[in-house]
Amino acid sequence: MKPCLDVGRPPFATVWEYRGKVFSAGTDPDEYTIPNFLSLYTKADGGPTGVTLPMSRGKQLNSAVSGAKIQDLHEEIDRLLDMLETERYNSLKDDWKLITIFIGANNICVLCEPPFTKLPVLAQADEFEHHMRRVLARLRSDVPKSFVNLVALFNVSSVYEAAQEDPYCRVVHNPTHLKVCSCIQADETERRQADAMVNEYNRRLELLAEEYKSIADPQFAVSYQPGFARFPVAKYKQSYLSGFDCFHPNRCANQIMALVLWNVEYVFKRAREAFTLRFGDSQSVMP
Repeated sequence: MKPCLDVGRPPFATVWEYRGKVFSAGTDPDEYTIPNFLSLYTKADGGPTGVTLPMSRGKQLNSAVSGAKIQDLHEEIDRLLDMLETERYNSLKDDWKLITIFIGANNICVLCEPPFTKLPVLAQADEFEHHMRRVLARLRSDVPKSFVNLVALFNVSSVYEAAQEDPYCRVVHNPTHLKVCSCIQADETERRQADAMVNEYNRRLELLAEEYKSIADPQFAVSYQPGFARFPVAKYKQSYLSGFDCFHPNRCANQIMALVLWNVEYVFKRAREAFTLRFGDSQSVMP
């Protein structure tokens, strides 16, 4: 359940949604994805392969929708519940499920819209937390035996900084040519305000995870994953951004995101807070 960042749109310079390659759910062969890592140790069912058309409502158990905001997650849960009632996935209702929620970037992108549109209201931290609380409560009630990953967002200013050395990306990020994300395409002051809101989103996600930890429900768990908050997008420039819109993660970024999420997910909180990303010619997947 995620926005277009988790649809896999577009890891290559096309408009297809490459769901089979997305870090959190894809199951294309030989791709670095969480389901493919899990398949080394257990059966991982439900992940999509291949591509879908833009704005598709999902594929297999990946219910991400391009452009989705936190307010849209309820519809994605509806689809998940419908899929779990089908003959193909009905047996999974009694199995443990890994649900990755990586959402909020599209909310942040409307924060810098003109106030008269009322769109910035959708980006307020209280609004974000309200809907996330409802989503988690519903998952706990309707999708038992679930482990939910709440994945931190990265700052929008880092995407802007990463794209500025590429002439094509400078054109794309010019709001007179294409509307990508109002905060990325805004001025420095608004980008920093958006970064502050991202930090507040991440803080609220961590608090929610701590609340569910205190509940200690043996049939439902929530964990906050902070790795992407330190994701060095700006450091690697255009290397991690789509060649189509200079905003979405490309294939390389999805692979690194999978490695970050996997290797940070299973360490202690102290190590999470102190970790440093180091990339070499080869990457190992640690159990």
